Amino acid sequence: MRHRSSAFLAFLVIGLGALFLVPNVRAATIVFDASGSPNPQSCVGCSSISWTHTVGSGSSGILLVGVSYDDSRVPTVQFGGTTMTALGDHKGAGGQSAGLWSLAVSSGASGTVTVTFTGGPTTQIIGGSVSYFNVASTGIVASNDGVETSAASVSVSTVAGDVVVDTLSVFNGGGTVGSGQTQRWNSGLLAGVAAGGGSDEAASGSSVTMSWTLTSIAPGNVWSLVAVPLIPPATSPIPEYPLGLPLLAILTIISYGVIRRKTKNPKK
Repeated sequence: MRHRSSAFLAFLVIGLGALFLVPNVRAATIVFDASGSPNPQSCVGCSSISWTHTVGSGSSGILLVGVSYDDSRVPTVQFGGTTMTALGDHKGAGGQSAGLWSLAVSSGASGTVTVTFTGGPTTQIIGGSVSYFNVASTGIVASNDGVETSAASVSVSTVAGDVVVDTLSVFNGGGTVGSGQTQRWNSGLLAGVAAGGGSDEAASGSSVTMSWTLTSIAPGNVWSLVAVPLIPPATSPIPEYPLGLPLLAILTIISYGVIRRKTKNPKK
């Protein structure tokens, strides 16, 4: 009897262990929710610009606002009267600036995005907003700038599953979103003032390069580009058992057969 119990216990342990063969890991995926921008998308000689953004249904939501402008000042950005957190504001040659602001938002939130410069009007303001769900935090902001080039780009350190969001600011020109990126707003080609746009791209590896092809109006362009990775929540592995359950069934049948044979032939 002890021999049969030991044999059955051994096979049961092996079978249960087989449950954890070839585990899969389910991880939360960042989900794009909505985008918004003023109409028209740019304002010349204004001290503020505003538009409405409505958040859909989901959890762990975040709202990002990108601002493109030509000024040495840094604006205050609010959503529904709540001041947003500045993630990064990069100033290139001549004060050409691109910035990103963030705020955690709840499902169904709706309000006015307001970008305000204290102390009077600025040359030009372009803005856009994007919201996402399943976002735990933001990563390290990357930025770059240039003068009279045919393209603007910046490399962002990422982990697979991140989503990178960028904002372009360009003086005396415009930008076309790079391959692999999804455009979320774009003011188009503007002469003599700042233009801008925003896009996003999902990361599949250790870095993502955000890029824009620039359309210049003589004598050239001046640009700044800022980008930030969104990070999904950390999740514990949830094992699935594509092979474990069949193996458990097979080993249970084998153990039953062995015990039956030992019972009929105890000397064997």
